[in-house]
Amino acid sequence: MGNRVRARLQHSGEVARARPRSQRGELLIETLVTISLVGLGVVAIVAALGTVTNWSTSDRTTAKTEALLWSYGEALSVVPYEACTVGGDSPYLDVGAAALPAPLPDGTKPVTPGNADGTARTVVLTLSGVQYWNSQSSPAAFEATCPKTDPGAQALTLTATSGDSTITRTLTIYKRRS
Repeated sequence: MGNRVRARLQHSGEVARARPRSQRGELLIETLVTISLVGLGVVAIVAALGTVTNWSTSDRTTAKTEALLWSYGEALSVVPYEACTVGGDSPYLDVGAAALPAPLPDGTKPVTPGNADGTARTVVLTLSGVQYWNSQSSPAAFEATCPKTDPGAQALTLTATSGDSTITRTLTIYKRRS
């Protein structure tokens, strides 16, 4: 009888030893999976923060670019009407740079083409086109060439591009001869 008890004890001892070994293996695998999942979560959070930061920067650059574009449009709208001449230079060429608005309070400044510094701290403002009203065409519309007689209405297209070239906006203002 003593041998039977001893055999059971040995058997239960073997079982007891076998379980910790298999549990140790599962624990290692579970730990590796957990570390992998946590690592992926951290990478996802950092990527999301980077995306939000880029959106914020883009929105700020867009707002600055549009603010300077509107200021430029207002400055050109008060410039006296310049009539077009067939085959002549486009009007407003000499007033484009003179009508640049003042820099924004944060230091973002408007510049003429070729003077951007490659950052969002500058905004390139251009008078990118002048079109002339042609009531003789069917249907009547604005055209790129000056008609024989100036009809007294023009569409000026203004363009603003951030210095880093990420944002471009256009604005069209209409001028009438008074």
